[in-house]
Amino acid sequence: MSRPKKKKIISEEPIYRCFGCHGRCEAPKIEMSLEEYETIVLLDGEGLSQEEAAFRMRASRTTVTLLYASARQKIADFLIHGKRLSLGGGCYEVAPNGKKQGIDTCKKEGSKKMRIAVSYENEEVFQHFGQSPSFKIYDIKDKKVVSSSVEATHGVGHRDLIPWLKERKVEVLICGGIGGMAIDLLSEAGIACYAGVTGKADSVVGQFLANSLVSVSTPTCDCHDEK
Repeated sequence: MSRPKKKKIISEEPIYRCFGCHGRCEAPKIEMSLEEYETIVLLDGEGLSQEEAAFRMRASRTTVTLLYASARQKIADFLIHGKRLSLGGGCYEVAPNGKKQGIDTCKKEGSKKMRIAVSYENEEVFQHFGQSPSFKIYDIKDKKVVSSSVEATHGVGHRDLIPWLKERKVEVLICGGIGGMAIDLLSEAGIACYAGVTGKADSVVGQFLANSLVSVSTPTCDCHDEK
């Protein structure tokens, strides 16, 4: 049995749906799904990373990569060959009340609360997500740390860490090495992942809140958390 398609979240329906070249009303038409269109909005329009776009759309990073590549190819076909471009269809849900989903890394104004977890050992970012002995969990309000605590995992590892983090209402994970499957599972769970990070835990959280944290959007570990 094929796996049912998971609906992606789009921020809103497009205002303009049909595009063409003057004098070519009978040109072949290209159909772009609204999920493909959303990747153009997020990656090119808003300048998000693929990781951030995946979190906003409640999709895996791999899915966003494929949708984006398809959308760009269709735009190129439209521009180069003078075809018509039509937006519509797909497997998606519009965000409630047109509001964007996910965490905008503290860019919005007003009272904003979130919970961040950092893979943790001896004050440093632990470098293998699936074997993290503990996480330091930070409660954030208005871009400031209001409380923090260290929680031991007691042997919980790899895939089981995603529900462990979810139970603790974590919205953002900062870690060192992590595999591609774990990144995708985190995205599906609605947890934004900032990987490939090193240094003091408190310091990297400060960088995150200042929108200056440098992370990677590709797997940083091919160990057994991929199994």
